[in-house]
Amino acid sequence: MGPILGAILMATSNAANAQHGMIYLGMYSAGMALPFLASTLCINSLSRHSKKLGKWSAYTRPIAGTILILMGIAIVSGTMTRLSSVMVDLFPSLATLG
Repeated sequence: MGPILGAILMATSNAANAQHGMIYLGMYSAGMALPFLASTLCINSLSRHSKKLGKWSAYTRPIAGTILILMGIAIVSGTMTRLSSVMVDLFPSLATLG
């Protein structure tokens, strides 16, 4: 959240007028709010399926934890930067995202 907001604030400071900055920050705020709104709308459906999901959580939690640890190590060691440059070389359209 921090680097993205910082980039938006920099783009806002360089915008031609205040309306562009308001649009940038409004879209950022909407993007942050949409997942929470969607989860609120789906909470009843998820609560009905919680027993089915509960038996899978015993398997998914260790896998998700391992992925988080590996991603952290990749970020600290610089492997993530090298991987992203390889991905941009393989798929040049990724360079236009963001």
